[in-house]
Amino acid sequence: MPRRGWWFVAVLVLAITCQASCSNDTEANGSTTTSGTGGGGTAGTGGTGATGGTGGMGATGGAAGSGGVAGAGATGGGVPSGVQKIYWTDTGTHKIQRANPDGTDVEDVVVGLEEPEQIAIDGLGGKIYWAERTTGPDSIRRADLDGSNVEHLITGLVGPRGIALDQPGGKVYWVELGPDRIQRANLDGSSVEELVLTDHPIAIALDLQNGEMFWTNEVPAVIYAASLDGSNAHEAVGGMTSPIDDPYGITIDAYNGKLYWSDRGVPREIRRANLDGTAVEDVLVGGELVEPKALGVDAAGGKMYWVDETVGGVFRADLDGSNVEQIVTGLVEPPGLALLFEQP
Repeated sequence: MPRRGWWFVAVLVLAITCQASCSNDTEANGSTTTSGTGGGGTAGTGGTGATGGTGGMGATGGAAGSGGVAGAGATGGGVPSGVQKIYWTDTGTHKIQRANPDGTDVEDVVVGLEEPEQIAIDGLGGKIYWAERTTGPDSIRRADLDGSNVEHLITGLVGPRGIALDQPGGKVYWVELGPDRIQRANLDGSSVEELVLTDHPIAIALDLQNGEMFWTNEVPAVIYAASLDGSNAHEAVGGMTSPIDDPYGITIDAYNGKLYWSDRGVPREIRRANLDGTAVEDVLVGGELVEPKALGVDAAGGKMYWVDETVGGVFRADLDGSNVEQIVTGLVEPPGLALLFEQP
């Protein structure tokens, strides 16, 4: 699978809008072991971009919904519920899989994909959404939580990566590396809007409680923030005040008011800061981290989860970085992870 900046030139989170249509070439419900079907909450990697002034970003864009659904990547409101299932993508095996929070009962959810990237979950709507790169035009796709009813939502993309959901506002956000932009659409794929032009966006996360989005940017190595409509763009973390090296995955713990991200630089790190970018601190440095990518936070359970693409596994640890454990092994190239939260 391509790594880092080179393929971006040739190809975060569209001129073509399409009504959702069923796909006949990817089927669901392959199983390796058994597990219950997901239930509530939502989570995802992703968020959305900005307009205006810093770091070579250009602006466009409309208005987005706000609100709060507890989950990784798009959260808000009160104490979140516990995690019911962990979902991840694997570009090496061309699958989406899931497991219990302790890594048991791994099962295939969708098989026969090409290169699924990052993933987001709408627990209330009973759907998973993911970005997928293919030999033809790339797309945003979705399916039921059990992998049935696979659909192409938005086609004609070039290098989509990060993805995040605003369930109360009825929007899906994604970053697209080919044209270096952030877009959104209705959850059925209609009404595509371009929000932000920004160099090399990777992953996105939504803070629905405060009506903001955050995204990781490879060049320059910065985390940006903006309003959900793409306005008021600014550097949240990075630059001269708090330099970062190679940020990738990003997620929000809205309950504790924290932003988490993975960094594939030297040393490998998982870091966090306040939502205003202050109080940057290391959570994990080196050790088990080889190529950390997408991550999610379970505030109620006091755990964070991440995938490591080089190690080929799913990991978790306490929110202070202690008690690291690999809970899923044997993966090939997992870039995306999302948490399905129990319904209160």
